[in-house]
Amino acid sequence: MKRSVLALLILILAAGCETNERPECIQCPETQLGGGCSLTGEDGKTIQPVQCFSHDTTRTKHVCAQELYDEPCSTRKRIVCGNDGRDYLNPCAACQSKTVKFYIDDGCKDNVYPEVWSDNNPSGQTYEFKTNCVGNYPKLEDCFLWNITRVEVTGPDGKWQLKKDFNINNYSDEITRRWVLYGPAGAGLAKSGEYNFTYYQGNEEKLIQPVKYTPEILDYPTNVKWRREKNDLIVSWAPPKGMKPGYWYKVIVTQANKPLISLSFEWDATEGRLKNLPLQEGEKAEVNVAAFFLGGYSSPKSQTMQWGNSAKAKELVTKVHNGDLIISEGTYTINDSKLLLKGRIILNGTGKLKASNSEIVFQQDYNQQFGVYAYDYSVLDLKDVTFNTEGKWFNMNYFNNAHASFDNVKGNDCCLPWHSSTGNATFVIRNSKVGITLNMNVTMDVENSSMFFELMFTNASGSYRLPEGYEEVLDITVPNEFGEYKIRTKNTTFTHWGMTADRDSNVNLIDSKITIGMNAGSAAARPGREWNQPAPTVRISGLKARHYSDETINFDTNRIHLMNTYVKSWYPQAWNGATMDISESDLADVQFNGGNSTVIIRNSSIEILFGKEGVKYYIYDSKIHQDVIGQANSEIHLNNTYVYGRVLRLENSSIFIEGKELQ
Repeated sequence: MKRSVLALLILILAAGCETNERPECIQCPETQLGGGCSLTGEDGKTIQPVQCFSHDTTRTKHVCAQELYDEPCSTRKRIVCGNDGRDYLNPCAACQSKTVKFYIDDGCKDNVYPEVWSDNNPSGQTYEFKTNCVGNYPKLEDCFLWNITRVEVTGPDGKWQLKKDFNINNYSDEITRRWVLYGPAGAGLAKSGEYNFTYYQGNEEKLIQPVKYTPEILDYPTNVKWRREKNDLIVSWAPPKGMKPGYWYKVIVTQANKPLISLSFEWDATEGRLKNLPLQEGEKAEVNVAAFFLGGYSSPKSQTMQWGNSAKAKELVTKVHNGDLIISEGTYTINDSKLLLKGRIILNGTGKLKASNSEIVFQQDYNQQFGVYAYDYSVLDLKDVTFNTEGKWFNMNYFNNAHASFDNVKGNDCCLPWHSSTGNATFVIRNSKVGITLNMNVTMDVENSSMFFELMFTNASGSYRLPEGYEEVLDITVPNEFGEYKIRTKNTTFTHWGMTADRDSNVNLIDSKITIGMNAGSAAARPGREWNQPAPTVRISGLKARHYSDETINFDTNRIHLMNTYVKSWYPQAWNGATMDISESDLADVQFNGGNSTVIIRNSSIEILFGKEGVKYYIYDSKIHQDVIGQANSEIHLNNTYVYGRVLRLENSSIFIEGKELQ
């Protein structure tokens, strides 16, 4: 019976091959690209394999199995060529296809990438056709498009001829090698359908590339403002609805009969600095901010500026403060200054720190050497202030009834410094970029800002959607054992989210992208708990950075249900004598542990490790990407573990490397 079935199967396969004009599978030599087997696309149509072709074997080969990508893939363009001979938008898109095992940088064959774009602006919507050379070349001429003499586009409603545009932006060094056609203002978007780009050299047809196009638009940035600082142009804006990872901005300065000046910025930016703008005093120019996405771009009406007619920023006066800055009453003022601080800032009682048009530089010898601590009814009032942590980790902490008011305040990025709040602390944040942890009864009032929120869950439950990108209005209330904390936001971009399940929590995360912390042993702090009860031992494996379609994670007294959620990394924590054994996991910072606990980590990736008081750490067969810092009587054992940063022993801590104590 088995032989009969096998014979029938062979006959069916043979018959299938005879009816096709080309074979279903093509095997290519290792030195060539293309080949594979035919597939059924999302539209139900058959996708035939690409015929084998030679390529430049000096180009670097990237093996997909050795690389990790977010899900879903970003829409940011970085064209690569898959081993199946097809161009992909970026490495992630290539490696998540069904046919790619490796890719090489830049496009396949002639390395040209045609696109149909939409353009949305106050004058109306229009179209743009363009085709770009992909890749790096020693000079402008080393590109397929250079010798092309005509590019025609035919589509559902017409035919168009593109214009050659090869140039180098002398300001940003951006190189353009393309043929392009901008549609007339208000002409409307191109019709949905297939467009064919045909390339000619003289009368000879060299290449035809089809492009499928579906119209879509993005709102344009609003509230665009500019100012001058010395010879730098600072442009700020409110992001349009729908901005998300993979999109980007470009600040553009134009003058009649002069080269365009432009610079790109990430999707979550709300301000851009163009350094040493090459304009003369009194010169006029147009300034604008365009928002880009995969299918086009959008831009508001350009603003006319005259270089020199904006008040120049005052020169900052450098001041130095060694040791702790303690403010218990009255107001300590920092204006038009660059404060170099080697010590802590401690606010208590009714003390107030007021700063404007200043830079505060925290000078540390190592990560988290110092910090800012606001207690009682103290106030932190900051306007036009930049924090500089010199790339080291630094925390700003708010307790009791402390109040913080930020207007145009930012650090090195979203998370340096990091802010942490608890008790009844209150915040008013405008036009700023801040990363902050919330707990207990904290209240946040945020507008026109870029935020990274970390939410604490203590004896809390509920379902939450924590989206990345711009939200016109997003309000969140989290009830907990101590009351509730509230977040009220308007016109705000959320760069990322984090959460920590402290104890007795049952949380559902839906359509989110997040970093997750979970505590073991926190239940010892439950009201009425007998402290002499045995501390828990928690073992868990496979806390990976990946997409979770529908999975539940149980960790001590906490339950987290993940639905269509991407977890960027994890940070499990042990308290009150708990033992935590983690393996095969992608971990963020390993630092917030305490109460004579034991932390065991095996075969994992760790961002950074801080030893905390009385805690023992045993790390096996792992990688630590930044520093290992032993603090406050901690004990750290590193076994077959590679540390990319420094190993630093402080405050009576002990560090053992392969069993030998570090002196």
